[in-house]
Amino acid sequence: MIPFDWIVFLTMLCGLLAVAWWCRQRMRSVADFVVVGRKMRKYLGLSTGTADGIGLVSIAFIAEQGFHNGFAYVWLMLMSMVVKVPLFGIIGFGVRRFRATRVQTIPQYHEMRYSRGVRIGVGITMAVGGILNMAIFPLVSAHFLVTFMGLPTTLSILDCQIQTIHLCMILLISISLSTALMGGMVTVIVTDYLQSLVLALSMFLIAVLIVMKIGLTGIDESLTTNLGQAAFNPFVADNIAGYGLVWILFFVMSDVLAPLSFPPSVAKLSSTDNTDTVRKMVLLQFLFDKGRSMMILLWGIGAMAVLGAMAPENIPETEWARYASATFIRDISPIGLVGFCAAGLVFAYVTTDNSYYLSWSAIIVNDVVAPLRKTPLTQKQHLRLLRIIMTCIALFMLIWGMFFRLQETIFSYIMLTGTIFTAAGIITFVGLYWKRATSLGAYLAMGIGMAIPLADLIGKQIMEDAYPLKEHQSGLLTLVLAFLALGICGVCSKSGLAKWKNYGELVHLEDQQRRAARQSEAGHE
Repeated sequence: MIPFDWIVFLTMLCGLLAVAWWCRQRMRSVADFVVVGRKMRKYLGLSTGTADGIGLVSIAFIAEQGFHNGFAYVWLMLMSMVVKVPLFGIIGFGVRRFRATRVQTIPQYHEMRYSRGVRIGVGITMAVGGILNMAIFPLVSAHFLVTFMGLPTTLSILDCQIQTIHLCMILLISISLSTALMGGMVTVIVTDYLQSLVLALSMFLIAVLIVMKIGLTGIDESLTTNLGQAAFNPFVADNIAGYGLVWILFFVMSDVLAPLSFPPSVAKLSSTDNTDTVRKMVLLQFLFDKGRSMMILLWGIGAMAVLGAMAPENIPETEWARYASATFIRDISPIGLVGFCAAGLVFAYVTTDNSYYLSWSAIIVNDVVAPLRKTPLTQKQHLRLLRIIMTCIALFMLIWGMFFRLQETIFSYIMLTGTIFTAAGIITFVGLYWKRATSLGAYLAMGIGMAIPLADLIGKQIMEDAYPLKEHQSGLLTLVLAFLALGICGVCSKSGLAKWKNYGELVHLEDQQRRAARQSEAGHE
C-alpha cells in the first residue's frame, strides 16, 4: 500500500481501539459483559445482526467458493433462505421461545430442559467444536490480509527474519483479544455496528469496480470456460467444481439449525430487549448475509476471470484459490480504497473474533466450571476467569495457526468443525417444541456430534486421501444420526415430560402486552 492508504488504514484502526476503550467504561457487571444487560433494542440489534457471521475468514472462504464453484454457491444460499426467512424471520420459530427462557447461553437452557449433566456435556462439546472451528481464523485471515496489503513474505526485526503472516497473526489476535477483554458484549455490539457500516460500503464499491472491469458477459464466459455447468448448477459435481446433493442437504440442514446452535449469534439474541426484536434481528441478518455473500463471490469469480484459474509456478494450487481474490481486489482498487478496505477487513476479523472469545469463554465458565463448583463464583472471580480463558483460547489459536496445515477448503473445514456444536442446536430445537425429548437422547446426540467430525479430522491427518468419507458426508451423517438418537430415545421414554415447559405461552403473553401498550399509546395521542 502507498503512504496515503496506510494513513487511512491506521486512522480507522485507532478509531476502533478508541471506541473499544470507551465501551470499557460502560461495562459494570457479568450480565453487561456477557449479554449487555439484555438492553439491546431494535435498531442496534438489527445492525449487530447484519454484522454477525461476516468475519475476515468468511470473506476468504466465500471468495474461495466463488473461485472454485462460481455462482453455484448462490443457489445453496437461496435454498436455505426459502426455509429460513419465513420460518425464523417471519414466524420467529425457536428463536423467540429461546429468548423467552432468559438464559445467557445454550447449555444453560439444556440444564433447565434436561439435566445438569447435559449442560456440562454440551458445554464441553460446544467449547471443543467452537475453538477448533475458529482455530484457523488467524492463519487464514493473516494470509488474506498480507496478500491484500502487498506485504513481503518476511520482515527483518533485530536481525531476525520473521514470517509476515505469523507477525500479522499476532497483531490480529492481540487487537481482537484486547477489545474483547475491555468491555465484553458491550464492545462486541458497538464494534459490530461500525463494522457493518465500513464493510457494507467497501463491499459495494468493490463489486461495482469488478462489474465495470470485467462486465457481466466476461464473467459468464469465464465461468463457462473454467467450470462449465457446475458454476451455475449446485447439483452438478465433478472433479473440477460443484457440490452435489449430499453437500446441499448438509449445508441447508446446518444453516437451518444455526440460529440456535451457534453461540456467538445466540449470545446476541440473548442480549435483545424482547422476543420481537429477536425475530426482526434474525430476519435482517439473513437478508444482509446473503446480499453480502453475493458481492464477495464476485471477488473470487473476478480473480479467476482476470488472473486465471491456474496457479503461478511459485504458489500452491490450494493457496491460489484461497487468496487470489485478495491480489485481484487490491489491483483494481483506487488510491484510498485499498486502505479503507484493509481497515474493513481488520474490523471484520476483530468484531467476529471478539464475539467468539466471549461466547466460548462464557460457555466454559458458566456451563462447565460454575455447575461443578459447590459455591458460586463472585462477580470479580467470574470476570477474571472469563478473561483468563479468553487469553488461553487466543494462545491456542496462535499455536494452532503456526503449525496446522489446512488440507481441505476453508469452507469444508469450518462446516465440519461447526457440526460439533450444530448437534447442540438439534437438542435445543427439539427440547423447545417436543415434550418427550430426554436426557439420554441429548447425551447420544452430543456424543455423535463430537465423535464423527473428530474422527474425520484426525483420520484425514493420518490416512489422508484413504479416509473413506468426504467432509460433507461426515457432516450430514452426524446430523442425521443425532436427530435419530434424540427421536428414538424420546419415543421409547416419557422421562422428558417432567421438565417440559411451553415457552410459546410466554411469547404469546409478551405479544399481547406489546399490542396493548401500542393501543394505549395510540389512544393517548
